[in-house]
Amino acid sequence: MMMSSNIPENVLVTGAAGFIGQVVVAELVKQGHHVKAMHRRPEQKELFTAEKNLETVVADVNDAVSMEKALQNIDVVIHLAGVVWGDASQMRSSMVDGTINLIEVMRKLKVKRLILASSIAVYDWGKLNGVLNEESPLLDKSDEGQSPYALAKIQQECVARDLCLSSGVGLTIFRLGAVFTSDRIETADLGPSVAGVQVVIAPLRKLRLVALQDVALSFVEACSNRVSNNLTINLVDEVQPSAWDFAKKVQGRKSSVKVVIPLPYVMLKAAAYPIYWMLKMLGIESKLPTLFLPKQIIGRFTSCRCDSSVWQKILPLIDRV
Repeated sequence: MMMSSNIPENVLVTGAAGFIGQVVVAELVKQGHHVKAMHRRPEQKELFTAEKNLETVVADVNDAVSMEKALQNIDVVIHLAGVVWGDASQMRSSMVDGTINLIEVMRKLKVKRLILASSIAVYDWGKLNGVLNEESPLLDKSDEGQSPYALAKIQQECVARDLCLSSGVGLTIFRLGAVFTSDRIETADLGPSVAGVQVVIAPLRKLRLVALQDVALSFVEACSNRVSNNLTINLVDEVQPSAWDFAKKVQGRKSSVKVVIPLPYVMLKAAAYPIYWMLKMLGIESKLPTLFLPKQIIGRFTSCRCDSSVWQKILPLIDRV
């Protein structure tokens, strides 16, 4: 197991009640560090077991008063809070405005380190040269043709860098692939699933997965003084299953998936692109499901090799999940 050293005693985890947050909190506690698990709703306190080095705090990243309370006596913030589903305004409020408010309060209270959860969705998949790494081209943060989530994440990264630089806050950014566990292996990157039928788009392409426990260990290790500030690291495994193989595994473990149907990438484009351009000429392309939007098709279903050498060098993981 990867072990951390020199981790400051006091770590605040925003979004602690989420899928990733609960495991990050558990790993921090396991390694003996004092943790504040921040959540938005009082009843979410029940998600955390009583530990002598764990406390819970109700706060909202968009509310400066509650954040000042949460950030008292904190050395490092692991920032996981954000919405995955919603419209563009909800995502901007949660991830961009909330991050601005968080860093402003960190500056005021002299909290010196921020570890931010971003996503590999920030890359411009249409400009990749077959390999994804930290130097790959990024999205234009003003391109409204991209998914609201991807745009919110690239905008979040930009404001975090600017504000941390001006505020003297150290920043590490992790860009996560699709996070899974042995008990939760579904991924929206397979394609739509309706009434027990899973459509697998581009079935031969490689997915962009990362195991949840490896993600949690990486966040804990990044609190260490051994890991430098001002790093951006992709958390995505280099060896990936095909979309088809992964879908068959989902079918084997989830009784709700009865049938798996392949849909080649070229067939999706042949069906979606003409519909998109026709509706664009009519000015109503915004009414289309995301599956018919060209840039979002490219972002979700482009195949490439994921280079994890930076992750392996900076945060070597032992006993990989």
